[in-house]
Amino acid sequence: MGGSQFKYSINGVVFLGISSGPFMRMGPCQAPREDIEWLQKTLKDIPEDTPIVFVIHSPLTLDAIANADQIIDLLKTHNIQFVISGHYHVNKVTDYEGIPAAICRSSLRRKDPCGGYTIATMEKGKMTLRERRPCEDTIRAPWGEVALKDYNSATDTIHPARQDYTADNAKTSKASVLWHIQDHSDIASGAIQNGKTVFFTNTVGELRAVSAVDGHALWTFSTGDKIFSEPTYSKGKVYISSADGSIYCIDSKKGSKIWQFKTDYPILSTPLVVNDVVYVGGGKGRFYALDAKKGSLIWAHSGIKGYMESRPVVTEGVVAIGSWASEFNAMDTKTGKNLWKHAPGLSRYFSPGACWTTGYKDRIYVHSSDKKLYCYNAHSGQIIWESKEPNGRESLGVEPDGSILYVKSTKDYVIAIDATSPEYKELWRANVGFGAEFGPTRITVNGKYAFVSTGNGKVYCLDKKTGSTMWMHRFSSSLITSAYPVGEKALIVTTMGGGVFYMQIPQ
Repeated sequence: MGGSQFKYSINGVVFLGISSGPFMRMGPCQAPREDIEWLQKTLKDIPEDTPIVFVIHSPLTLDAIANADQIIDLLKTHNIQFVISGHYHVNKVTDYEGIPAAICRSSLRRKDPCGGYTIATMEKGKMTLRERRPCEDTIRAPWGEVALKDYNSATDTIHPARQDYTADNAKTSKASVLWHIQDHSDIASGAIQNGKTVFFTNTVGELRAVSAVDGHALWTFSTGDKIFSEPTYSKGKVYISSADGSIYCIDSKKGSKIWQFKTDYPILSTPLVVNDVVYVGGGKGRFYALDAKKGSLIWAHSGIKGYMESRPVVTEGVVAIGSWASEFNAMDTKTGKNLWKHAPGLSRYFSPGACWTTGYKDRIYVHSSDKKLYCYNAHSGQIIWESKEPNGRESLGVEPDGSILYVKSTKDYVIAIDATSPEYKELWRANVGFGAEFGPTRITVNGKYAFVSTGNGKVYCLDKKTGSTMWMHRFSSSLITSAYPVGEKALIVTTMGGGVFYMQIPQ
């Protein structure tokens, strides 16, 4: 079938498929923005009366795919026959707003003697669905049928109202959108601003620069593969990593490459620049320190287990980062020598992999997905204290000087914690009421407020002193990947669905 986007024809029927999934750990399932744009473009080249079968992993409901409505609306423009999906590991005939669909079993066998798969036969005006198990001599009796006919959007389907948050935001939000752009790809990381320019990356492998005044495009730099890391600005340069295995230094005004450091494995980690040194986690267990001006290697540390996707922290001559193999590593900033290692979780599902680690003087803080907040001695790795009281995982924010931590719990609460205290000490605990929440997006702050991002497209603005909710604004149905304050008056919000919103913060 090809890659995650495929098209082929058999006997006059066109089969189309795109991918779906939670493309950020603990984020909601969605179809990639680039896949939806590919589907829209592909459908334009297909005659409207041509029969189409559509294939996607998750069922086309908003509970299963956050942007399923966008896909359904595109399918309704053509002669859609039925949709094939899976994910629930059952055999079931259903429909999506009137579009016939089949949800098919997994090939896993569970406790059965062997696995199985679905055979769908299109003939005599219907699709018949049967199950085949290789350990059995015959194909099983049909478990479902779908009638085939020319699809008529006006009579064969329903047209419910689509997701529109305008009315709700009028009641709950005090912020206003100054400008908004829809990128042609997912945005898996945050945006940053320097002067009058906003920089962000996307998952087709681009670093983009747009005007902070109105969002118009200034330049685009393309890498060789997807980008999941956030850009970093320092002294007129922008630093990014890419899944093509390289770290790049880009001229912030021209968008031209200054240098490229190549490795042999994809890089997901966000670079950190301190004292003209770029620190970044790479693939195959390696962590790099590079000369920020020349791009030359200063040192590389090997032996870290698992992928590194977060941004490291540097404090008092120590650089530290977590990985997906339930490891947390600290190294000497000058030599790369491993100073200490701690494995807080039992498996990769309980790793400190997505948390942006923070530091305060001789302390390092990390929020692991084992739901523990750790306070380490930066030099020895001794655990000064650890606590499950915040009841969160990986979503950690910090004051610019590192003195106060902000944690988002997995349900409803945000907690402010004194990072200067010799023991775990809460400054306040606020019931924000966002419900069950597992998105790893960090909490960000400006002088007055803390901004809390969620997996269902909402951003909450809290008073930093009390934790009181000032307002809430919903941007989409997908994960908020960043809420980046620009001083006291502006906020740049990015969504996994490719949205960039430049907000005016009420004073």
